[in-house]
Amino acid sequence: MPDKQPVEITDEVKHAHVVNAADARAQASEGQYSFLRSEFRRAKPTAEHPEGEVFEIPHKDLLDNDQQERWEDLQDDLLHKYQREPDVYTPDGKTLIAKGALVVPHRDKDGNRLPPWPYRLAIVLWGEDGAKRAKEGGILLSEIEVIWAKQDQEMKERLASDPKSAGSGSGVATASH
Repeated sequence: MPDKQPVEITDEVKHAHVVNAADARAQASEGQYSFLRSEFRRAKPTAEHPEGEVFEIPHKDLLDNDQQERWEDLQDDLLHKYQREPDVYTPDGKTLIAKGALVVPHRDKDGNRLPPWPYRLAIVLWGEDGAKRAKEGGILLSEIEVIWAKQDQEMKERLASDPKSAGSGSGVATASH
């Protein structure tokens, strides 16, 4: 068996993947895959962005590497750091029927209030600084989830109208929270 040498992945290769994510989102805006297209929102003008900074809301299945990492961090927080209502068990207490719902407004295990869900989604898409700029720029952060729901609905309609897709998955994994 040959020795396995560690392979170093150069910054150029890492960057190419991010560029490819952007290219994939651009291609998704065309033709039969238009349900995967990004939507864009423009913030109020600032000295730095006299025409208003533009924020991209990509399809949640076309997140770049950094966005995907932040999404998975948020999912991990939901499982391990958010307060929940008590779990529901059978009367004998032996079988879990349903996991307790998240406490709303969201709180951490110590009872501290967490940022609103739309703001957390903005952090996933644009990072901490970008989410802050978007909020300050008047971007309606709750639109992120609405846009994702619309994209999901468009994908379902597309699959329902395509006889080749009947009974099969889209080939695109869905993200959930």
